[in-house]
Amino acid sequence: VRLHPIIEETTPSPKKGAPAASSSTLADVDGEHNKEQEEEKIQTALECYKKEKERLQTRLAPFRQALRMP
Repeated sequence: VRLHPIIEETTPSPKKGAPAASSSTLADVDGEHNKEQEEEKIQTALECYKKEKERLQTRLAPFRQALRMP
């Protein structure tokens, strides 16, 4: 079974042994850094989304009230 080339490179195979472990520690540190950056991006996007949602709700308020009136 052939995996995606990137997965094959990053997954330490039992045949390789020690050399794979030493190279994966570097990848782990890099991975942690990327994870933090991703979380920051997600938080920023969430904040922007919430602000935009509030802005749109305040703009829609008069129309919603008009719709509620019989």
